[in-house]
Amino acid sequence: MKTGPVKIKPQHLTFTISGKGHEPQVTVVCPSARSQRGNAVLRFKRLQLGDSEMLPLVFRNNGIVPVKFTVHLEDEQGAFFMKARKATFKTFHTEDVEEDSIENVSKHPKQPFLLLHHGQVAEFDVIFKPTLAQHLEGRICVSVESIYSNKTQIELVGEGHEDEFTLDGLEEDTKERNAESSVKKDIIDAVRANHIQFGDCHIGKHCRRTFTITNRTRTKVMHFEWEADAPFQFSPKVGHLHPGCAKSITVTLKSDVPATFRRHLVKCKVAEINFELPQMKVEDWDDKMRVVTWKDTTRKLPGARWPIKERVLEAVPEPAHTVVEESSREAEVYLSALVAYAEFELSTAVVQFTDTFPFQTRTATFTMHNTGKVALEYSWEKVGDSEKAVMKPYSKTLMCKFLSSDTVRHRRKLLRHFWWQQEHRFEMQPSALLEQQRLAKLRAKPLQLDSEEEDSEEKEQDFLEQLQQYCEQLQLDFEEEEEDSEEKEQDPG
Repeated sequence: MKTGPVKIKPQHLTFTISGKGHEPQVTVVCPSARSQRGNAVLRFKRLQLGDSEMLPLVFRNNGIVPVKFTVHLEDEQGAFFMKARKATFKTFHTEDVEEDSIENVSKHPKQPFLLLHHGQVAEFDVIFKPTLAQHLEGRICVSVESIYSNKTQIELVGEGHEDEFTLDGLEEDTKERNAESSVKKDIIDAVRANHIQFGDCHIGKHCRRTFTITNRTRTKVMHFEWEADAPFQFSPKVGHLHPGCAKSITVTLKSDVPATFRRHLVKCKVAEINFELPQMKVEDWDDKMRVVTWKDTTRKLPGARWPIKERVLEAVPEPAHTVVEESSREAEVYLSALVAYAEFELSTAVVQFTDTFPFQTRTATFTMHNTGKVALEYSWEKVGDSEKAVMKPYSKTLMCKFLSSDTVRHRRKLLRHFWWQQEHRFEMQPSALLEQQRLAKLRAKPLQLDSEEEDSEEKEQDFLEQLQQYCEQLQLDFEEEEEDSEEKEQDPG
């Protein structure tokens, strides 16, 4: 039987090839603030000409593939500067960039770039030093893989000033620096250091902060007055500021009720003044200054010809002056504070110690939890009981078991000494305890009562042995005192 050719059904083998592309990514980690244009923003303080401030700038490669990028600082006024930190120098590289394809020999100088692998960071310090008394802006452009269209921008904002009257030593409001209300604007303002943070304040207690006001002119005299209401007090509140001089201002907060202050505005009126007398002959003045005078009273000492003089403090009068027209201005200070009662909870109201024998130490633990809004300040004091505990002395029969008849007759003195030690056991310092043990010549170790399996009869026997040692030493001390008293009676000299 013949068979024909076998037909084989064709089969297909299919492969799926897939891949995932990754673009180089550079993320600005610091600063975290973003403008309404989506760019990172570095907000510098409003600075006096000649002063400077430095803020950090941090890049990170959050992508999968290594990223190569360059950084360009654009600043028309020359007020911003940028320098890399020491660790960032390791990420700097250089390469030859060919600009002319016809003449391969002609090359530009090596162009530096940064190379970051996955997770690596590059850190810079950006410095602002104002050159003009005005609002200043700049930007930092980050070009990735030499494609300038694919770039990241960091906006730089600052302001320089030449104010004649300045408030120095104040803080910036850290919450306001990166607040959306501050950066989500067409023109972003510089940060103003005109904030005082009192923090936590307790009710009925004084909280004080100090800063300085400065007259930066060379010839003008300034008059200042703070428009502050309770519970804030400024001292001095009114005063003069001579050319080139500074004065410390103390702000005091005291509230008898709970209160929260968030950027509470206080204004200071400032004006230029002229004295009636030559400026060199007029001394500094503010409402804190006092002069001591002595005034006669109607009282006299017996036999004295002159009356008693009384010491009186009087306010120094303000020197006569006139205000220069159109010279008034205002300075602003914002105050923040939280005034509240201190609150706490204890895990127990009674600390109960287990039975403890003399010269033995017991430790009890409990928990204190601050449930209030302000910091809790506390200290421990030992308060005596209103009613003294009734202490039953040992019976005469029990004492006769260990002491001689002469010592038993003076048992009251011994018991007073013993109970005093019981009442003041918590006041005994380690050195005092060692001294007491040395005097008592007690060499027996304290009983270990942590184990509950000890037999009660053995504990009672150990206690009686310790009590016997203690009483024997008391008897020796008593006999020595008797001998000393007899020697003093025999030798009256």
